[in-house]
Order: sequence, then structure tokens, then C-alpha cells
Amino acid sequence: MAAREGQGLFARSGCVPCHGPNAEGGIGPNLVDNEWMYRFSPGMDYRTIRNGRRGTPMVSFKDRLTPEQTWKIVEFLLAKGREINNSSGK
Repeated sequence: MAAREGQGLFARSGCVPCHGPNAEGGIGPNLVDNEWMYRFSPGMDYRTIRNGRRGTPMVSFKDRLTPEQTWKIVEFLLAKGREINNSSGK
């Protein structure tokens, strides 16, 4: 349930233009491939969404998303990554 809500938040919060509708990248990085999934912890993903990343186009979303909404987006990314990586045999 949280992942589904997170998917909607991802779509409505301005993530899609940079990361694509399935978080598989575009201007911004692919957030659901094995490199991203295992390189960064869910906590780091949360902090990146909340605080942005200095020196990159990634802006802070803490004024637009509650902490709970941010965690739902993280859960969406984790679920989507598991789905993609399991279906590709990785």
C-alpha cells in the first residue's frame, strides 16, 4: 500500500521529468537499478529527497512533502527496484 501511494506521490511531486515515470532515469539517474539499490541505503534516499543534493539539479522536497510522504516514495523506489531486478533475473 505504501509503495502504491509512493508511486502516486512520485508522479505528482515533480520526480518524473528527471527520473522518468518508472524511476528508470532520464536527466536524473536510474533510481531502481542494482547499482542504485545496493549502493545507497533507504535512509540516504530519504535524506536526498528531503534535502536535495548540492552541486546537482536535485532540489530539496522537504517543503513539498511530509516525512511520511517521503518514506512512501522511498518504499515505491525499493518495490520498483525489486520488481525490475527480479523480473530481469538479476
